Amino acid sequence: MKDLANHKQSIDKQETNKTSNKIQHGLRSLLNTVAVLVARNFSIQNTLKAQNVQYGFINPFNTPLLDM
Repeated sequence: MKDLANHKQSIDKQETNKTSNKIQHGLRSLLNTVAVLVARNFSIQNTLKAQNVQYGFINPFNTPLLDM
């Protein structure tokens, strides 16, 4: 009976680790995406600045931004 409980605990731990790894991978992926978008935004702004264009935060979705 004790072996069965230990086996179940081992399987639960493996499942927890799998889930944790998936979450970590998803967060890393999301962070990389955000970093790329921020870098692109700065790149676009610097290009516009070099061309002497007035600019603000470039909002690709054309939606009102909340005041922070």
